[in-house]
Amino acid sequence: AREGCRTLLVERNGFLGGAAGDALVLPFMRYSTRGDNRRVNAGLFLEVQQRLGMEEGSLYFREEELKIALEDLCAEYGVTLLYHTEITGALVENGVLTALDAFCAGRHFKLYAPVYIDATGDANLAGMAGCGYELGDKGSCQPMTLCFRMANIDMEGFEKIRRSINPCYWEDQKKGLIRNPRENVLLFHTLIPGVLHFNTTRIIHVNPTDPEDLTRAEREGRQQVMEMVAFLKRHFECFAQAQLIMTAARAGVRESRLIHGEYTLTEDDVLSGRHFESGIARSAYKIDIHNPGGTGTVLKNLPEGVYYTIPFETCIPKEKKNLLVAGRCISATHAAQSSFRIMPVCCCIGEGAGIGAALFVKKGVRDLRMVDPGELRAILQKHGALC
Repeated sequence: AREGCRTLLVERNGFLGGAAGDALVLPFMRYSTRGDNRRVNAGLFLEVQQRLGMEEGSLYFREEELKIALEDLCAEYGVTLLYHTEITGALVENGVLTALDAFCAGRHFKLYAPVYIDATGDANLAGMAGCGYELGDKGSCQPMTLCFRMANIDMEGFEKIRRSINPCYWEDQKKGLIRNPRENVLLFHTLIPGVLHFNTTRIIHVNPTDPEDLTRAEREGRQQVMEMVAFLKRHFECFAQAQLIMTAARAGVRESRLIHGEYTLTEDDVLSGRHFESGIARSAYKIDIHNPGGTGTVLKNLPEGVYYTIPFETCIPKEKKNLLVAGRCISATHAAQSSFRIMPVCCCIGEGAGIGAALFVKKGVRDLRMVDPGELRAILQKHGALC
């Protein structure tokens, strides 16, 4: 839309923000290089941070303010929004998407455009369009997590016992009092006094593209939340008066479909800090694989000062001419995806895909492979993106 193209943003929720809004994901993960702290994610991501009043290097935000900031951004750039709408099908002819089937408020209708971007996170549209994909690591996806928050915590008391939480948690796991397979309790401060954010449930053996599995995951997530609340109240006085105030609207998905694209990003590309001539986004975030089967997390840092780039070709599904995929479901291996799946990087991939789509329209080409990556990168850089 910023490049002058008519743009319709179809959203299943009644607000913008993706995982930050409906899965309650907080905070932003690291968007700078390790050691020298050079920013690697800017462009629209930086503009959103500035609209939220975030200081340089800050990771924390208020998701309610984020929803409004994103709506304002869309209004200013001329994006048309369509809330509470699901895409239910795709019409494809000779590798070209000609229309989408959509559903909202009891009504079925079709949507038409010269080019489409799948930013569902799960490559739902790409799947409907018949694109090839992998599902996690040979069918095993990283665990899902239902985030939650507790309020009215004695924060002074919490700081005194914080280091005691994990040893106590491990002891209760040994006793069979904790069934959550995660190896530690992961929690974060928030911008609200007396409120802590928990990203600590671990829902394993789930296929995020299976309706029955998704339902089971939500139920399991809530059971683990209540187990964690009871654990904290049972052992620590600072949580005696604490209250569970919210769980996410849906369990967060780390990994599901990974499309078969024109290029597949690999673990070696990530850890070696490979730079592509067609790079549209940067990442310096580590390999971060939560065990699909239970306990343990594989962590592999990039060298200090090193980042890698993500090429435009990873967003182009094979055999489709006018479909782009953006976010955590682009073409990559299981290990590589664990690095770029974080929100700052996905935001930058989305910006690159958006400009690629705009060039497709403005240049009048018939295949996204004909878009000039050099021209795409020049526009990104003009708007302050780092690619």
